[in-house]
Amino acid sequence: MPKLTVFMPVYNGEKYLREAIESMLNQTYKEFDFLIINDGSTDRSVEIIESYKDPRIKLLHNDGNKGLVITRNRGFQESQTEFIALFDCDDIAHRQRLESQISFLEKNSDFGMVGSWVEIIDEDGKPTGTNWKNNLSSEKISAILLFQNYFAQPSLMIRKNALPEVLYQPQFPPAEDYDLWIRIAEKWKTWNLQKLLLKYRRHSKNISKEQKERQQNAIDEIIKSQLSKLDISPTPEELKIHRTNYTYMGNDLMNFLEKRDVWLKRLKKANNEIRYYSEPEFSEVISERWLASCSANARGGMAVWKKFWQSPLSKNINYKNWKEISKFFIKCLLQKDSLRYV
Repeated sequence: MPKLTVFMPVYNGEKYLREAIESMLNQTYKEFDFLIINDGSTDRSVEIIESYKDPRIKLLHNDGNKGLVITRNRGFQESQTEFIALFDCDDIAHRQRLESQISFLEKNSDFGMVGSWVEIIDEDGKPTGTNWKNNLSSEKISAILLFQNYFAQPSLMIRKNALPEVLYQPQFPPAEDYDLWIRIAEKWKTWNLQKLLLKYRRHSKNISKEQKERQQNAIDEIIKSQLSKLDISPTPEELKIHRTNYTYMGNDLMNFLEKRDVWLKRLKKANNEIRYYSEPEFSEVISERWLASCSANARGGMAVWKKFWQSPLSKNINYKNWKEISKFFIKCLLQKDSLRYV
């Protein structure tokens, strides 16, 4: 009995399907079940899958097109192994992906889930030059999930007994994965291996582009649910400030930074009272969000630099952030027309 199931949902994926399947069949780690669920495809997807005679492949069919939430939940339920690796039919796995992740989980029994760094490729499989290299310590990941999703779904391997009783929830598509990672991270350690183990394809049919507005609304609800655990019910303006983690597009930049400063200090104060997130990790994440907000808006010049240091949030900056702070200072210093933002 293998320890691992690789699960891949497929809906009309013929264009990239063969490349995805072969990247998984050619893994250095060989002992796994490859569960593929066809979600009512009307193209050549089934024909392509059935052309492979590898005994590891188990093809199941939904009764029509049920959507990703139902299909992914079925995949979890059908998997009978200790570990489940998630994968999408338009991505490419590096050959050492499974070996690296299962080795990590077997050696670290307190981790319920592990992802990896991700290389972004275009429709033709060419590197875009963008890599997702999330490198926070495992102790800080629960806190960063209060602000944004931290994991690329098709890069993840999950310990099956880390899955909550309620899996993907139907009210959150297409951000249902973000909600699930939060609930896993509440009870288990999670992490991203510091290796590029997945090529993630960006193309015109990505769900996040087709349903962007719906996705953003779902993320709003997920974040509000998390904030409620700090006994905070944000106004629409506060929620917008909370979610503006990087570049602010308005003209009243210094006013925004003032409100962002006040908001982040409120979060820190609430956690000091309730102790929902572990400390000092939560305070460090809050300070790092403050640094990210200021650095991303360095167009305001030295006024932003001064604002950053005036806030008590800057006092919790870890020494490892000094490289980023140096870049932030240089960006501020190079601004020649910054007075118009003040």
